Order: sequence, then C-alpha cells, then structure tokens
Amino acid sequence: MLRVIEEVFDVDDVHFHDFLLSESREDIEHRLILLIKRVIDFIERGMKEMLQNIQELDESIVDGHIRKEFDVIRSTLVQYSGLILESEGNHIRDLKTQVDALVAEIEEKKKHLKRITK
Repeated sequence: MLRVIEEVFDVDDVHFHDFLLSESREDIEHRLILLIKRVIDFIERGMKEMLQNIQELDESIVDGHIRKEFDVIRSTLVQYSGLILESEGNHIRDLKTQVDALVAEIEEKKKHLKRITK
C-alpha cells in the first residue's frame, strides 16, 4: 500500500511545496484514504474467508501439517497484491492522473507569474 501512495504522490521536488499548499490536494488525499479503506476491508474479508475455510486446524499436528497450512496462507497472501491492483487499479490511476493535472496547473501558474513579473 505504501508503494501505491508513493506512486500517486510522486511529485517533483520543485513543485512539492506548492502541491502541499494546494487546496485541490485535499480532495485527492480524501479519495486516497477511501481507497486505502477499501483495500483494508478487502484484506479483512479475505483473511476471514481463509480462516473459515481452513478446516484442518482442528486436526492434531503431524509432520508437515503446519507447513502445509502456512503454504496455503502464504500463497493466498501473495496473490493479494495482484488482486488489489486489479480491483482498484482504475482508482489508483485516476488519483495519479489528478495529481499530475494539479502539478501541471501549478507549473502553468508559475510560468504565468514569471511572465507577469518580468
């Protein structure tokens, strides 16, 4: 999830201060928070489903049993990043597009300001 946040808010250092002061940034942050909540809910539902479907937990522990359960959980969790990107990819791309548009707007305002001050 941290990688998604870094990707969405990948703003050039030259414009980062202006970006932080922008009121439009708040809308983007709010939408990112909602996206993170959806992802956390998705993970929570998946974890509950995994725990409900692991029936062998009641069996006595034998050689390899714990390893088998661990492998099932690990393989499921490994798939989660792909599932999240697949299900929320459009939202992530939309947020990044909004950030890029805001940065372009900031650049344009700076250029216009430079022309006025010359």
